[in-house]
Amino acid sequence: MPKVIIPLNQAADLPSVGGKASNLASLISVGLPVPSGFVVTVEAYRKFLSDHGLEGKISSQLASADLSDEIQLEGASSAIKSMIKSAPGLLRRPAGHLPQRGGRRCAGPHKGLLGLLLERQGHVL
Repeated sequence: MPKVIIPLNQAADLPSVGGKASNLASLISVGLPVPSGFVVTVEAYRKFLSDHGLEGKISSQLASADLSDEIQLEGASSAIKSMIKSAPGLLRRPAGHLPQRGGRRCAGPHKGLLGLLLERQGHVL
């Protein structure tokens, strides 16, 4: 069974993680200061879509939209985002307001439910 969670410092150049995680892992590998963390792999994302029957629905949304039409593309994107966000069992990291960023919202300054779940399963964040 493929890993679904990988420590960030082990994610450089892995095809199972996204570009941002891979780039952050590369920064860690050359000694630059990057907060510790973890990566949810592409396999985990695909399993989530499959388990919730979303693959076909997403394909349908994309097939019915003219992807060269910005308005249709935005509509399809919004519909897909809603499907994913409304799937049962989805845990999202909470956003917060950071005073040092002019009060703008920033994703993930708190551990959130996912962090608590992982800690209960023995994972260290």
